[in-house]
Amino acid sequence: MSTVHPLKYKYILNDLSTQILEIYTMLMNKELCLILEQELNNIIDKFNSFDDENERRLYWNNIRQTRKDNIYQYIFQEKYGAMQGKMHPPFLRRRQISPIILNNIPIVKFLQTEQIILTNTTDIEVCKLYKDDPTCLIFLDPPYINTSNIGYTNYDMNIYEWLFYNNIRDFKAKVYLILENMWFIKLLFKENHIAKIYDKLYQGSKKQTQHVIISNVINSIN
Repeated sequence: MSTVHPLKYKYILNDLSTQILEIYTMLMNKELCLILEQELNNIIDKFNSFDDENERRLYWNNIRQTRKDNIYQYIFQEKYGAMQGKMHPPFLRRRQISPIILNNIPIVKFLQTEQIILTNTTDIEVCKLYKDDPTCLIFLDPPYINTSNIGYTNYDMNIYEWLFYNNIRDFKAKVYLILENMWFIKLLFKENHIAKIYDKLYQGSKKQTQHVIISNVINSIN
């Protein structure tokens, strides 16, 4: 972050569910953040209280039925979702889940100390709104072309076509794109600066790939 500070940060949440937007809103407010932490730890304490595998599994499955209407249960199952498929933390033997301390999480500190604007709009609208603002940094992590994107509300990936006709080199705002490192991406953004290429391992699927950071800022990342 030191390379772009003291720019005015505008972090835009794009194409996410109402639940996710609500979570970030709560994290930005210290009082709501404390309530969120307490409620999550209540669920964790309840889970930890079961010694029997079947009791833990039953509790987990019951939460699955109501999580859409309970933001705390939703977060709990998103964070510990590996319990269902990977058995970790396992149902099989007693293992305690550690309490959550939200203030120890860097993103929480960032949300509470920087100038953050949350909005549920499209990536293209964000670019249109801020591309001519020289004090703004636009960070885009769009759906990847070579990956299944059916989990997105809008997965047609029009952002790539829009960026082809609206090159980031002409933006006054600083722009960083995180994309898959593939020949099609390099062809699409051949007139832009490749700031960094790095290896990426997805912990859930163990898929190994490469990502590329493309920017209109020259020599900004080591």
